[in-house]
Amino acid sequence: MGDGEDRRFGELPLAQTVEAAAAMRRLSSMLVSLEHPHDVVDAMVAQFADWERELAPALPQDPAPRMSTDDGSKRIYVQRAFDIVRTEVERGITATARLSLGDRVLCIGEADAVSRHQDQLSASRFGKRRTV
Repeated sequence: MGDGEDRRFGELPLAQTVEAAAAMRRLSSMLVSLEHPHDVVDAMVAQFADWERELAPALPQDPAPRMSTDDGSKRIYVQRAFDIVRTEVERGITATARLSLGDRVLCIGEADAVSRHQDQLSASRFGKRRTV
């Protein structure tokens, strides 16, 4: 599975895709921490729109995953090293996350969420945005 040869799990992502995804995750973490609008974010949004227009012609016409019998009009299916499965249980939802490297599972995490009224979902009262 780690070499992408087992087509049940899809192709390995391109190295540049892995790097770009990591950069986007880091930026996303920064964005949700901002307390006020920032000019850099406006520039990012404009640049993202440009990149979308530039990348669109390189994509397959059909976004459905390409199966072994399909022609090249569909996209390849890319392996995910991190997967999350959510299941409903008697009192709420259980989410199980697994981080893999090739066919090795590096760690497994599980979280249970108990359903409560929306007014009681958080026991914490978070602070408001700072004023400038």
